[in-house]
Amino acid sequence: MSSVGDIRTDAVKLLDWYIERRPAHTPGLFGEILLIARTRLELPPPKVGSLLRRSLHLDSAQDGDTIDALLEMALPPSARRPINR
Repeated sequence: MSSVGDIRTDAVKLLDWYIERRPAHTPGLFGEILLIARTRLELPPPKVGSLLRRSLHLDSAQDGDTIDALLEMALPPSARRPINR
């Protein structure tokens, strides 16, 4: 299985920008990210969800409560549970 670090700050800023302007498309975007991570990098959805959560908390312009609420709505159930590293 592959391993990755936090998402680069500039990529998080791009995600943040997209989420603010296309909130209705966020679940589809996250679903696509999860699919690509699973098929190309062999990363399980909980790991990718945890990575998205951690990276957005570090570099997003949104506050933590907003990020958590957004991820609860936008991530599929398989990616919502945090996993131990």
